[in-house]
Amino acid sequence: MRPLQQKIIETLRVKPVINPEEEIRKTVNFLKAYLVKHPFLNGYVLGIAADKIQRLLGNSHKWQSMN
Repeated sequence: MRPLQQKIIETLRVKPVINPEEEIRKTVNFLKAYLVKHPFLNGYVLGIAADKIQRLLGNSHKWQSMN
């Protein structure tokens, strides 16, 4: 690991390696626990920004052809 990477990790207190499965499980567990703690809530609204979809698709012309 390069010195700048190490400095960023230490400064921001982030993990040097991220396990996607673990992060997804932690997020799902957090969301479930939040709903249990706040029983007046019925669920969540999922919002995805168009620029994120474009990056997933690769090219903006693909996104435009879908609309």
